[in-house]
Amino acid sequence: METTFVFYVPVRPKMPATLTQYKEYRIPSSRLPRSYLKKHLHLPNATPYHSGPSIILDDTTAAHFDLYEAWLKDGKIYTMSELGDRTHTSLAMSLGHSIGLFKKPEPKLSPEEARATYGNLLGCYALATTLHERYFQDAIASKIVSILRSPHGQQSQFVRLLSREGVQAIIGRHGASSPLFFLVVSAYARFATAHEIGKLAFSNYPGEFKSHVMKEMALLRARQHVDGAPAADFAVGECRFHGHGFYEPCSVRRG
Repeated sequence: METTFVFYVPVRPKMPATLTQYKEYRIPSSRLPRSYLKKHLHLPNATPYHSGPSIILDDTTAAHFDLYEAWLKDGKIYTMSELGDRTHTSLAMSLGHSIGLFKKPEPKLSPEEARATYGNLLGCYALATTLHERYFQDAIASKIVSILRSPHGQQSQFVRLLSREGVQAIIGRHGASSPLFFLVVSAYARFATAHEIGKLAFSNYPGEFKSHVMKEMALLRARQHVDGAPAADFAVGECRFHGHGFYEPCSVRRG
């Protein structure tokens, strides 16, 4: 009989000296990466009501795990607003989309919505690291690139998430040679304003981030003059931000 893992995830970010409410998720072992299973199958049961391992994940939230659960079911990465639309869409509208009768318009994000969307996707990427979910990571990276390419993507909000503390957290969690690091470098080089780039050179950002941003900007200038260019030209090949090897098939487009 297949083992089912029970994950308990905080409904909201865990804060000191506050009572944390948890949401329960049940994931069959066949849906989890082997490397994660090898690490956790030996765990004792945390509850007498369930025969499989029970795991508390305090470094994520239900907003992240909801998207992971949806990805396991549909093989797609949703934003929180898209996930809400998916939940409330009628059967008739779903059938209409499936046969092309209805074309859903591209969402126009407000700056606040865009910042929350980008932040949530970065949180999902961290969850993917915890779960050893490389396919999930690659799909999230492609989703971020897709939004950054959009004319309504509010790209400046992604750049503003990349504060010194934010970049240090990415390097500390994922490393300065990770696909995510190169994604944030490329996005910063492409979408930061001239004022932000000028401040970066004399800031206390991590040195590896500053040097890679400057190199990326030099490459951009060598290929094309990007001032005023549409966002759709960003990262034409997003596989450079995936974890699969150069000669391996794209994990996002596997099938």
